[in-house]
Amino acid sequence: MKEMKLYKVLNKDLTSPFQNFKFKVGKQYVCKDFDDDKNMDCSRGFYAVDIDGLPYSFNVNRVVYECEVGGKSVEIDQFKRRYEKFKLVKEISHFEIKKLAIEIENEVRYKLSEALFPVNPLTGKPQKPTKKDIELLEQWASVWASVGASVGASVGASVWDSVYGQHDVQWLSFYDYFNKVLNLKKETKKLTGLFELAKSAGWALPHQNICWISERHNILERDENGRLHNLFGPAVVYPDGWSIYAVHGVRLPGWIIETPKKITPKNIESESNIEIRRVMIEKYGQDKYLIDSGAIEISRDSYGTLYRKDISNDEPLVMVKVANSTRESDGKFKKYFLRVMPDIKTAREAVAWTFGMKENEYQPHIET
Repeated sequence: MKEMKLYKVLNKDLTSPFQNFKFKVGKQYVCKDFDDDKNMDCSRGFYAVDIDGLPYSFNVNRVVYECEVGGKSVEIDQFKRRYEKFKLVKEISHFEIKKLAIEIENEVRYKLSEALFPVNPLTGKPQKPTKKDIELLEQWASVWASVGASVGASVGASVWDSVYGQHDVQWLSFYDYFNKVLNLKKETKKLTGLFELAKSAGWALPHQNICWISERHNILERDENGRLHNLFGPAVVYPDGWSIYAVHGVRLPGWIIETPKKITPKNIESESNIEIRRVMIEKYGQDKYLIDSGAIEISRDSYGTLYRKDISNDEPLVMVKVANSTRESDGKFKKYFLRVMPDIKTAREAVAWTFGMKENEYQPHIET
């Protein structure tokens, strides 16, 4: 395919939010083992999106770069698009992003700019609702009552008779405003019970003579994107002990988190779920897994030793083993591993890449 312009969301240090891979502006990247399998939405290649794909990973604490992509491609949807060739061109300001989002809102048919830059209703100056505002609310309520009745009849009481406690807050707060601020007590009286339930309970299934009510969770751990996440314990826990384990939104068996010593190269490689396998490797230790799983040494020179481990249906693990040029307090030189791009062929090229340089550019006279 011809080169095209897209956008890439990154952390402020130019690392990718999900793989922690650090990019360099202006450098041409090529994925030598690009995965063109359209059934794999998360695999080998460089990901980039158009403006309508930014909500998947963008928030105001991240930056967006214009990028050029080319070569082979797999485009699953507007959020998952990967390419063989990739280059960062320039940073796009938040003002420019918002402007571009507004320009295509008629096309995408929703407020994309507000999805990217949500408005905090608590920061604005409160205004007294007009007569027209109240009339529109009454019209909306009339329509909702009609739609709710017809939909309820078609899908059955089992759905509409369920209530979600604290998770109903997103729509109850709308009516609570009219109850407390506008003093429309009569109009919102039927919701009084749901208001109280949302303050103290989770989901509930009410029947004629009994009501099943769940407790609210007492532990909730999430990452910066709001996904369930905890590397050292359950991400969600309820008072009775029921829990969910997850890392960056990926649900996984609890033993991986609670007893990581049970993780072995064999059960890592027998795990069919790519995302769970990546978590297992992270808990086991990338460098330890590299050696214990029988990685192949592909290069050795005065700069270090380069290893490669091919992983089924995923990007190869390629790391360079280097030695600190400064002695430790015990007189020894500490050795450590650095993960590099899969297409790197020599240890010198790998070390150069960590400094954002090409192999022939990396010629240190003194290392510290």
